Amino acid sequence: MKKLSKSERKRLARKKKIRKRRRAETIDGFNLDFRPRKLALTFPLLLANIIFFLFIPLSSLIPTATYEENLGVSLASGPDSSAAGTAVDPGDKKLYEEITPILKGTPMEKMMGDISRRDRIVAAFLVGIALKESKFGLHSPKKDGLDCYNYWGYRGRENPTPSGYSCFDSPSQAVAIVGDRIEAIVRQGARTPRDMVVWKCGYTCEGFDEESVNGWIEDVGLNYYRLNPGKEIAEKD
Repeated sequence: MKKLSKSERKRLARKKKIRKRRRAETIDGFNLDFRPRKLALTFPLLLANIIFFLFIPLSSLIPTATYEENLGVSLASGPDSSAAGTAVDPGDKKLYEEITPILKGTPMEKMMGDISRRDRIVAAFLVGIALKESKFGLHSPKKDGLDCYNYWGYRGRENPTPSGYSCFDSPSQAVAIVGDRIEAIVRQGARTPRDMVVWKCGYTCEGFDEESVNGWIEDVGLNYYRLNPGKEIAEKD
């Protein structure tokens, strides 16, 4: 066997030492290199991952599309439930589900949650009048090229357009203001589209074309009675 020179023996010893150190730094295939420079690069990333999985709930990573999310509230499990959010009675959920096939796919789809939180007769008028006045938002006033969310031909003091229609800041504001106005008329006794014809005529329909007035009543009634059947259906004009 060839005798190694002193320099060759030193080189071989150095290689063995390096291999031994690398084996010690590796466990099950993971390189445990704790040299300061490596540690400085890997530690922040490791810490960020730990924080992410500790404080971000897994449920938030799974997209869902539920009635509660669209409505913007939580459904409590019962009358004494302490669940966070506002409990919604089953009537609201039923109304929401009845409104959905009528408004889905229209500009008013984004208002379904707000409308379903109104009293049923008010919600029925909101939907019924919107069909007649704007085809559920397809033909509605705009200001500076932006949607005014006014799908009922409502004229008020809220940021009016040059033609006098209110221009609302959001769908929720629109449903709140118009819904309150409709509710005030309902409190005065309006129960059918004929009672609500003041929305079209104002104080009186005298001077209006009778066919136009009857057409308004009939068109509003299409969805009003769909959402508000019962005793009112017997009063249908």
